Amino acid sequence: DIKNINETLFMIDHSRFSEAVSFIASASEVYTAGLGISYLLAEVLGYQLTQVGIKARNFRNGWASLQEESLFITEKDVLIIFSFPPYSHETIELARSVKKRGVKVIAITNKSTSPAASISDIALTVKSENMLYTNSFAAISVIINAITTEAARLNKKKAKEWLKKLNEIEQGHLIN
Repeated sequence: DIKNINETLFMIDHSRFSEAVSFIASASEVYTAGLGISYLLAEVLGYQLTQVGIKARNFRNGWASLQEESLFITEKDVLIIFSFPPYSHETIELARSVKKRGVKVIAITNKSTSPAASISDIALTVKSENMLYTNSFAAISVIINAITTEAARLNKKKAKEWLKKLNEIEQGHLIN
């Protein structure tokens, strides 16, 4: 995992990263999507973005397909897909479909030649090699935190106000 993190930090294209965060910070709404472990990672990113005042939601692939859920996304929004081996056809088709409608697509994926990278506006490549069958998500978690932190930094005032509101809500629900 340490090797994955170090290699990711070394290979990340900082200008593309900054561009991706700018898309996120200026979007009307941010949608995240992925299947399998990618679903969990997408949900974490969506949660963290909401914690700093960015309107975000995760495609759930439950009662409606990803394609059906995507009917609400507009060209003012951004879609962030997580796509790691084995690549999900449905996630790629979702990205392809919304991109045709003018939506900016950011892919977080394992290599620049992945299906997600080839159809996205910006691909952030992350090392996810693992001895187990699943992908390691250590370096992916670092990128998620970096995206959220940088998005909050771009709009400090809004992020601080939002965190204050969340803290007030939490204080009312805590048991001392």
